[in-house]
Amino acid sequence: MGKFFLCSCILVLLALPRTLQADVFGSGIRFTNPDGSSFDGSVTDGTGLTIHFILNDTASSVIVRIHNASNNNVLHTINLTNVPQGPNSTTWDGTGGATGTYYVSIEAGRTPRSSTSYSLIRFINTADLGQAIFSRGVDLVRNQNNPNFGFVYASNTGGDLKTGFTRYTAAGDPAGTDPGNPTLTPSTSVGDGGTTPWSGSPSAPAHATIDYLGRVYAVDHPKGEVWRMDDNDSPPYRVVSGVQSTRGLAFTGTDEDFKLYIASGTNVLRANLGTRDSLDTPVDTVAKLEMLVWDLVLDDDGNLYANLKSGTGFDGQFVGATERYNISGTLPITRQSAEWSIPWPGQPAGLGLWSGADTTTSDDDILYIVHRAQGTEADGNRHGIYSVKDLGGFTQTIEHIFHPTDATPFGGTGTTVNMRADIAIDPTGNIILFENGFEFIYILSPPSTAQTVSYTTKSAKSFSLGVTSVGRLEVGTPPRDFVLHQNYPNPFNPATNIEFALSQSAQIVLYVFDMLGREITVLADGHYAPGSYRVTFDARNLPGGTYFYRLQSGSFVETKKLVLLK
Repeated sequence: MGKFFLCSCILVLLALPRTLQADVFGSGIRFTNPDGSSFDGSVTDGTGLTIHFILNDTASSVIVRIHNASNNNVLHTINLTNVPQGPNSTTWDGTGGATGTYYVSIEAGRTPRSSTSYSLIRFINTADLGQAIFSRGVDLVRNQNNPNFGFVYASNTGGDLKTGFTRYTAAGDPAGTDPGNPTLTPSTSVGDGGTTPWSGSPSAPAHATIDYLGRVYAVDHPKGEVWRMDDNDSPPYRVVSGVQSTRGLAFTGTDEDFKLYIASGTNVLRANLGTRDSLDTPVDTVAKLEMLVWDLVLDDDGNLYANLKSGTGFDGQFVGATERYNISGTLPITRQSAEWSIPWPGQPAGLGLWSGADTTTSDDDILYIVHRAQGTEADGNRHGIYSVKDLGGFTQTIEHIFHPTDATPFGGTGTTVNMRADIAIDPTGNIILFENGFEFIYILSPPSTAQTVSYTTKSAKSFSLGVTSVGRLEVGTPPRDFVLHQNYPNPFNPATNIEFALSQSAQIVLYVFDMLGREITVLADGHYAPGSYRVTFDARNLPGGTYFYRLQSGSFVETKKLVLLK
């Protein structure tokens, strides 16, 4: 692949590979009994605990560590070797386990595939699976505190799949509502039997983007709207409306500082959402760029990068540019204030950004651009993915890192990329390309000069020992409020029952802590339907004394005391 940097002319330059990126990582960490049933909170019955995880690539070594959640100390370690790509599991026999709350970390490592070039981890022909993608945007969850960490989400407008959001594992396997299918059923369009009024092909939903909490956004281009899906089981809802010709999305900030950036025709807008679920203030105009803004990203210093196209239709036309802007000053900025511009004879499509090892500065950021070449270009050899380094320097180092024909040894037959192709960059720097002309998914790993690369993932959820499964109670009258009942018996030895009631579906956590406020164990943590529930707390491994248990759900918090006699 050719390498060059941009100034006022194009010169050839050999770019040195970065060593900060990893390759393989674990995701989808969950816990069950060895028979696959929900974990019963006991390892003393001889069954143990099975830990499930997904690898996006093969790993020469995986270290599974079980940590005490109260102090992060490692209770037990399991060493695995030559672990395959995809779903895996290992079982802990319970050695050293005592009443308490625990979490798991997965450290996956391998030898880099290459020290000089990007390598194809996996190639998937989705049409051969009967699940041809009509994707209009792709992103993934990067927050390890979210159970969906590492999962890939795409907006889809039909084809073999329904119109709505689709979900895939970090290895590219379908992970939707139904086994073996990527479609998330709650997100589907009215025309496909769902509840979301997507405009449909070719322009809605489009430009999927995921925020710091793992919430998935997409635009409805004809309606000028932005929609958000908060979790896999809830339908999307409208968060921004009244915006013309919505396309690419990006975000900055968290909590009250959360801001959503929206490509709108030839402009870039900013919705200052904060913690609100819908915008009730006017949008800010950040940039007026004269050309159609197709996609955008912001780097670790808040600089704006935009892919620009000629034309006014949904897909735009050939001849475009990728440009960088400083938006920290007076707004709106214009094209004349671009810090640099990369001209494209074809169409720049998706944009992605690798934030590097230091997320407080853009010095080690890498920009990735999907480029659709014109048919008149020699052999179409400019199709594919380009990387841009030295983003804040006087010159930018540009490298053509992937062409669809690179997948030929893997069975790929693609020779071009579609104007709607999009990419996402995973937490270790791998690139996921959804190419919806040939309906292919490509996953690429970056080069590294390190002898080995590794990445550690912490489980988003914990598990507790000394607690039985939460059971639902059959009651005559549905609960009218959220209620936490007094445990019984109380005082108790060694076990007691705790009941709670929910008047509506909610995310809850029920946990026990001691007189010093130290968490002892989590009794329930998850999304529960309306109803009454009972959980048994087994404290046989705890010293006698006074403890407390607390139920939290949104603004509802209730705490009660229990006494263990020994």
